[in-house]
Amino acid sequence: VGVVAIGFKVPSGTYRDWAALKLIEQILGAKKSGRLYRALDDKGFARDSFVFAPQLRDPSLFFVGAYLTKETSHQTAEENIIGALSTLTKTGVTEQELARAKAVIKAQTVYERDGPFAIASEINEYIAMGDWASYITLPELIQNVSAESVQQVAAKYLVKKSSTTAWYVPDNSIESAVANSGLLQPNFYRDPDFHKTINDIEASASTQNQQTNSREVSNLSVDFSSHIKTKRIGPIELVAIDMPIDDVVSFIGSFATGQAYYSSVHPSVATLCAEMLDQGTSKNDRFTIAEWLDTLGASIRFEAAPHSLIFSGRFLRKDAGAVFKLLAEQLREPAFDTAALQLLKRRKNANLLQAKHDLGYQTKSQISRILYPKEHPNYAHSIDSLINAINISSADELKKYHAKYYGTKSMRLVFAGDIDFQQLSAAVEEAFGSWNGGIDYVTQYPLPKPTEGDIERLKIPDKTSVSVLLGEYTGLRRTHADYIPFSVGNFILGGSFHSRLMTKVRKEQGLSYHIGTSHQGDILTPGHWSLNATFAPSNLEEGLKSIDSIIHEWHSYGVTDKEIQGAIKTLSGSYLVRLSTTRAVAHQVHSFLQRGLDANYIDRYPEELSKISTTQVNRAIREYFNPDNCAIVAAGTITETVPLDGESKGQVIRVNVDAPDVGWRIEIVDVYRKNDELLVISQLARDSSPSMHEISTISDAISLTSLTAPLKEKHYIIGKTWDWGESKEQTFIKTLDQIDVDLRSLEKIFSKEPDTSALPNT
Repeated sequence: VGVVAIGFKVPSGTYRDWAALKLIEQILGAKKSGRLYRALDDKGFARDSFVFAPQLRDPSLFFVGAYLTKETSHQTAEENIIGALSTLTKTGVTEQELARAKAVIKAQTVYERDGPFAIASEINEYIAMGDWASYITLPELIQNVSAESVQQVAAKYLVKKSSTTAWYVPDNSIESAVANSGLLQPNFYRDPDFHKTINDIEASASTQNQQTNSREVSNLSVDFSSHIKTKRIGPIELVAIDMPIDDVVSFIGSFATGQAYYSSVHPSVATLCAEMLDQGTSKNDRFTIAEWLDTLGASIRFEAAPHSLIFSGRFLRKDAGAVFKLLAEQLREPAFDTAALQLLKRRKNANLLQAKHDLGYQTKSQISRILYPKEHPNYAHSIDSLINAINISSADELKKYHAKYYGTKSMRLVFAGDIDFQQLSAAVEEAFGSWNGGIDYVTQYPLPKPTEGDIERLKIPDKTSVSVLLGEYTGLRRTHADYIPFSVGNFILGGSFHSRLMTKVRKEQGLSYHIGTSHQGDILTPGHWSLNATFAPSNLEEGLKSIDSIIHEWHSYGVTDKEIQGAIKTLSGSYLVRLSTTRAVAHQVHSFLQRGLDANYIDRYPEELSKISTTQVNRAIREYFNPDNCAIVAAGTITETVPLDGESKGQVIRVNVDAPDVGWRIEIVDVYRKNDELLVISQLARDSSPSMHEISTISDAISLTSLTAPLKEKHYIIGKTWDWGESKEQTFIKTLDQIDVDLRSLEKIFSKEPDTSALPNT
């Protein structure tokens, strides 16, 4: 799947033209209503177009580009991008278009200042840019920009002579076309969201280390309960949390759909149905809806989760009635236009083709198929089956699915922010009061499949890393009495940068850049424990041995009182800190409601966490986890000879070197035995292509299975061209003649021809 990107030179962030540039970014890049979307996405030329204009201290680039669909040539995409830009520079913008862009930016400014942390972060960005006062002045300048100024600034900067165009051209085959999708890319390149559910704040707190003062935070409490109001509007459960913020209201809602069991028959219907909701209704096409939302400065998003349809967004307090009128229209009267469906199918197929070589997606998908039967909501279908299901789906099938499963029977709605409860209640009743239908949540599912150390390799060529995922069904739901004790123990094992796994495998051994654990699929069903790690192919064997040792020790001996107290403080602190925005509060309360808890649990969760004892945690670890039953999936450039169960024989020889850029690599080429010592010869080499100048650790490893007992190692490395990074454990040489031993008199127990595609720089 190809990419076309164009970068235009723009001035430093303090320059006055940035007010107009921000409007141009919105006019070009808005989804549905943006000019680039209409020129590319809506015509089936791109699965996703993008505009990205970072406002920096130094001169930078204004990026415009697109990820192409399979059928689109790079030339066609570039011509359409240039055409959209040319129209802007030659004919300018309409007053209506400009007013809509200003409304969106004005609303976004309010949303981005949702809570003290968000405000501090934004001010910090302006300080880094060189002018903190822009926090105040830039929004005002944007509102004063004229249509003439927009055209003048576009004509000044969006010109060929100050641009650089890049094409990513994959090989002709689909397999190789997506093989390099994981290469380093600018931050604005957005990877597709493959069935990513809306994660609640508590879950993310267990996988991220929040830098908070544990002693201070542990003495804090929250009081959302006194600001919560609830109401039943027919079958609809309405919850609103008033917060000390002006104008902003965030919301999230859901109702059960047939996704949980219908997907085993047709795995794409629920997702396609959800994604067609914003593609037009029986009254308004998708462009009219997008322009209406832009004018209000509001957003509405739909997502097909494993058990339900989830819809979320935000709006300004005064617009509650208008936004929910539109939301009701989208939920109740989707058009299911055939042409729009065909465009959506092309974009989704392009996403899935790229996912074939997304290591994380592949391992997560495969582990679900090992742990769960096809009829279970946590089961993820293969990419080929999803593509096939998408291709055979029809608008008529989506209409039948919508008529059967959509409705208010199990609907929940949560609002947080500047609340006018009477206004919200009236808006919800007006929008959904006459809507019936829907289903209750499914409560019975087939039992998961037992695992006994299942191992699967997914060979994906031309990858610089291997993604490993371990998984084991625990039978724990979030509402289970042992869930919090187990989650605390799991946090100690792999939930933060200071966890046991991160400390040992990354910090001390240098085997993996990322490693962590979590518990998933557990909101409405019992779920599973998982461990995710990324290794260089040469580090895979030793990395798995290290993981195996650590999780066995965790299971056998448990955790300590000191670790428990530290984990509780960190989890409590991060939970409280993250509840500083309206969106976070609304989503957290909604998550609790989905589990069957009441809204006031948002205050009780830290209290429940503080009661956990070391005895409870260690009992939960031993009862719900068995390291010998973990299923293992590894994806990337791997061979059948690499053991994935942590069991290997012989001595692993490893060499690590810090190099000045990412273009360097190292290979072990010869190993000689001298009595009880090994002389290891390694060769440094550098790719001839330009590489990012960033100090990187490069490594190689081999396994000498012929050795029955470990021997001391002495390392010699050829090809180093930089004058730093000396090491007592390694001797850097220019030629083998510098070694003070006659290698010809020694036993050579390993030899490998060095890769001649990259030669040392001399």
